[in-house]
Amino acid sequence: MFPKSAVVITAAGSSVRFGGDTKKEYMKLDGHTVLYRAAKEFFEIPNLTACVVTCRPGEADLARQAMEDLVSKNIPVFFTEGGETRQKSVFNALKELMRHTELETEIVAIHDGARPYIDRDTIMDCIAYAKLFGGAVPAIKITDTIIRADAEGFFKETIDREGVYTVQTPQCFKLPDIYMAHAKELSASYTDDASLFAHAGFKVAVVNSRNPNKKITFQEDLK
Repeated sequence: MFPKSAVVITAAGSSVRFGGDTKKEYMKLDGHTVLYRAAKEFFEIPNLTACVVTCRPGEADLARQAMEDLVSKNIPVFFTEGGETRQKSVFNALKELMRHTELETEIVAIHDGARPYIDRDTIMDCIAYAKLFGGAVPAIKITDTIIRADAEGFFKETIDREGVYTVQTPQCFKLPDIYMAHAKELSASYTDDASLFAHAGFKVAVVNSRNPNKKITFQEDLK
């Protein structure tokens, strides 16, 4: 049977690089909000137990509206306030899931609310690999030449691209293990859950992805 899983959608960031008066997760993209599109595919996954959306303080109603009709489905949707960092926001969401022991969640998928192009196959592959190995991340192998520049912005060196990937989300983990990893690293500030998980001594499988799964960072990304 496919593992019981929950998803954490992170939408508590400041969207400083995006600019404008509206958070990027609440912007419309082909008739639906970015947040809706980031979350929708997870609701089609077998045995999804819950969805937790992190949001800025005072924005729970805005986040609920941006989730559109997903909040009316049979799967519970919780809204938690984010912390000062992404890591603290994710930990708040994990604490919410850990409180709901009745859901019997085994795997948690942590996904950026600004990645609206996720596909179902990638989600299911990452959940399945997390079930086997403890953690899994979707990633695209680097094929371009990689260089490092110096402080002045001039060419410094070429970097060996063997084994080098760009990492995406959802990053999936066994719920008790990622919760424990976050609890151990409360004083740190990771921007990536896989790095935190690996630093805590757990394995993270790299799942080859062919889906660009672009993260919306700047206004032109919406176009």
